[in-house]
Amino acid sequence: MAKKKIDKEAERAPSSPGKIVSIFKNETIHFVIGLMLVIFSVYLLLAFFFLLLYGGSRPKYYRQRQFCRPGSC
Repeated sequence: MAKKKIDKEAERAPSSPGKIVSIFKNETIHFVIGLMLVIFSVYLLLAFFFLLLYGGSRPKYYRQRQFCRPGSC
């Protein structure tokens, strides 16, 4: 009986990575991952664009407010 349990455990181990690989071969998963990457890339594009537009004015604002005491500014 002990031999049969060892054989069953050996048979189950290789099938586990096969299931993970089969999930990533699914066309729906490819579409969802691609869509998420496109949305993230558009977000980064907008973030860099607005950084170039408005990034230069922010340090000036922080320098002015840095030396103000609470209640005096």
